[in-house]
Amino acid sequence: MASKMLEARTVAAVDPGGMRDIIASLPEQLSTGMKVGGAAPVPIEEAQRIFIVGMGGSAIGGDVFAAWLADRAKIPIQVVRDYRLPAYARPEDLLVAVSYSGNTEETLAATAQGIKLGCRVGAITSGGTLRDVARGNKMDAFAVPTGLPPRGAFGHLFGILAGIGGGWALGPWTTSSRKPSRICKPSGPDSARRAVSDRTGRRPWRSESGPWSPSCTRPRPSSRSPGDGKPN
Repeated sequence: MASKMLEARTVAAVDPGGMRDIIASLPEQLSTGMKVGGAAPVPIEEAQRIFIVGMGGSAIGGDVFAAWLADRAKIPIQVVRDYRLPAYARPEDLLVAVSYSGNTEETLAATAQGIKLGCRVGAITSGGTLRDVARGNKMDAFAVPTGLPPRGAFGHLFGILAGIGGGWALGPWTTSSRKPSRICKPSGPDSARRAVSDRTGRRPWRSESGPWSPSCTRPRPSSRSPGDGKPN
């Protein structure tokens, strides 16, 4: 008897949000995002650091981007998940606020602090308060499509960062000297099944190194994780 696992009706029953199709759109998302960001690249100028401010799914693109560029970035790139920037932030630093919804409380607070401090600020968002703040302060604002879960917009968010950050790397932009020592793989026998069935698990995947390690080692959020249930 043929398996019915991939029949449209079966898939729809277990994937009502259409995440399967969203994942399949990743190449198009990356291409679109890089075009959007590449149309208005953001120079480093006198910045000593680049802060990527975001929460939840909106911050995942920043994690992967910072890891991808870590060994060839001209200046340090730090992802900030907080209401405030680090104490060592300076007026000459560059801040990129990433909030898919545009209404993430922590991201808006840190962005307001950066504006007050005098940082150069850019925003990546689909709308909301962050877009209004960007327009009101004449900041660079990069639009992403609406209607996606924040994690489902990873390709757009990462692609825009890659587009605006073309001048942030040493050497050719499309290559990296960093090579993963191992690919992402399950953490033990039959762990894929356990990862699905064990709702209390925290880290069902592992990776040794490489630019995609934030995606591989990202723990599954608990019911009390930061930003859980909030727009990001």
